[in-house]
Amino acid sequence: MARSQKARVNRLRTTIIASGGAVIVAVIVVGILYSTGWLGNGGSNAENQYRNLGRKPGTQPIEVVEYFSYACIHCKNFDPVIEDWKTTLPAGVKFRRAHVGFSNETALLARAYYALEHHGALDRNHTRLFRAIHDRGRRFPSVESVADYVDGFGIERDAFLNTVNGRRISEIALADDRRWREYGLTGVPALVVAGNYVVNMNLGRVRALEIVDSLVLELLAKSPNR
Repeated sequence: MARSQKARVNRLRTTIIASGGAVIVAVIVVGILYSTGWLGNGGSNAENQYRNLGRKPGTQPIEVVEYFSYACIHCKNFDPVIEDWKTTLPAGVKFRRAHVGFSNETALLARAYYALEHHGALDRNHTRLFRAIHDRGRRFPSVESVADYVDGFGIERDAFLNTVNGRRISEIALADDRRWREYGLTGVPALVVAGNYVVNMNLGRVRALEIVDSLVLELLAKSPNR
């Protein structure tokens, strides 16, 4: 092969390798944007933005519910975003979380969440539980293991154990899990507005919260209390 031809082949090989590297970088960047919620699938009409369940939205306060699980890494990643967002909610709107229980592990974590909420101990333990599970690989196979972990962080072990298996906590957990299934939800995190609008999370988390804001403003404008 002539020297000039070899040079052309080498340049072509270098170009292909560089292009391949650029594609890999681009794929990684897109993946990061999707995982953080900054990039979605687009869509501007109501059908793409949310699913209307055909129920009559409740009166004020308008309730926005995030269905989540401590076992869900996407919920952990979404948590700081939604923590910032909820501080911007206008009067007449209430935000709450509902922990789903689609397995034995998540059902246990759901009862733990509601027990901590009952005792006002979520502020001390909410982020701790996410980090324990996803950053340190900790597992909670029993309520006793959760009790040991939260002991001294806004709640005592015995108080937690006396509450977590109580009838009231079980009823709350089962009710939220039942609503999650009634809404036709299959994953978390999920956002539901006024018990009627299921937001399309595939559009990206930031976009999903923008859709929630739009629905909230629309419902507030229609409220007879305005």
